[in-house]
This record gives sequence, C-alpha cells and structure tokens, in this order.
Amino acid sequence: MIISTWDITGHVLPNGVAYDRNTDRVFVSTRGNNPALLILDAKTGAVVAESTIGRGNDQVIFDPESKKIYTSNGFDSTLVIIQQVDANTYKLSEAATTRPYARTVALYPNTKNIYLTTAEGTVDASKKWKSETAPFYPNTYFKDTFTLLTFSQQ
Repeated sequence: MIISTWDITGHVLPNGVAYDRNTDRVFVSTRGNNPALLILDAKTGAVVAESTIGRGNDQVIFDPESKKIYTSNGFDSTLVIIQQVDANTYKLSEAATTRPYARTVALYPNTKNIYLTTAEGTVDASKKWKSETAPFYPNTYFKDTFTLLTFSQQ
C-alpha cells in the first residue's frame, strides 16, 4: 500500500535511503547528472536540505551517535561524509577518496569504521557491458582482486 509520494524535482534515480528517528528525517541519495543527498521531512516529504555527493552512489548510512551521514560513490571513488548540525542543517564533513566502484558500504557501530568493497575489472568488448551505468563499467572481474577498504576516522 502506497501511503504517500513525494516530489524530488530536479533529481532523478533515487537510490539509497536512511532514516533518523530523532529528527524525523529521511536521507535519500540520487543518481543522474546532479547526484545529491536529499534530506526530507518524514511527515511532509518536503526537502529541507540537500548536499552534492559523488556519482554512482549505492548506499546511504546514518550513524545516530555521531550524527554523520555516509554516501559511497563508486564512479567518483569517494566516500562523502555529511555532518548533521540540526534537523534542517547539514554540512560537508569530509570527502575521502576510495577506489573505483567501491560503493557497497557498511558501518561497524562500535568502532565507527566504514567498510567498502571493490574488485579489479575490465570491459571485455566481446561481451555486453552496462554502458548506460558508466561508459566502461566492468563486465569481467579479475580473480583474487576482491578488496575490502577500511575507513577509520582518527
């Protein structure tokens, strides 16, 4: 059952989502030509803030203790960290480089470490590849190249 739909004019391809129950805010990442993190009021659906993120976002994580929002952006090889100041105010905390296509992400709450995964790959031109995703999105991955990246704030 659909309860409500909300307009995100100017943005396309909503992708990742996280929720902050203390401020009643929904964090939605978008893809497309202007990838962004949209902060919506969960009661009204109004966009109360937005922040630029990298291309190829896969997930959004919100840590309620540190009040940080993490977006992993595989095409731009970035981990964008946005600090929640209050319910309607958000500022860039950091944009760290990662590795190409590292976009699946997890937070370990005890240490606040962020983990991202990636692997080395290539486009084998004899096979179909997802050029609509990225011009040369790998369709073949090399054996034993799975990499787990750890981001730890000091």
